[in-house]
Amino acid sequence: MSHSISGNTSKAGSTVNYSGAASGFVTADGSGNFTISGLADGVYQITPATLGFVASPIHSIVTIAGANVTGVNFTAAAVYSELDSRTSANAEKDVQGTDEYDVQTSSNHNLPVDSRAAGQPVDSRVTSIIPVNTRNTPH
Repeated sequence: MSHSISGNTSKAGSTVNYSGAASGFVTADGSGNFTISGLADGVYQITPATLGFVASPIHSIVTIAGANVTGVNFTAAAVYSELDSRTSANAEKDVQGTDEYDVQTSSNHNLPVDSRAAGQPVDSRVTSIIPVNTRNTPH
């Protein structure tokens, strides 16, 4: 006799991978609900995947022992990429151990407004917008 594992990923269309006594994947419905059918008794690892989101918990270990298993639920949290525009100007971000800044320039793009401390390297993309006649040049 076969059984099922069901639950919710909290994101519509999530892929729900399973491995163990059998392996494969199913796709969550428009409400994030999923059902993995046709499973024999055994231990299974259930792992949801949704592009741009991370699940909590990352996976769930489920044991089928003669009955269906329900309530295998996950919560999805958005993961923002480096190109995400939801940060404000002049905000410091830590990217793989290095400091990176969003720098807002003045409205006429003549002079940059820079939040970095004096002596810090200046991004060449920032210096390229300073008019040539205002750059320090050797005499």
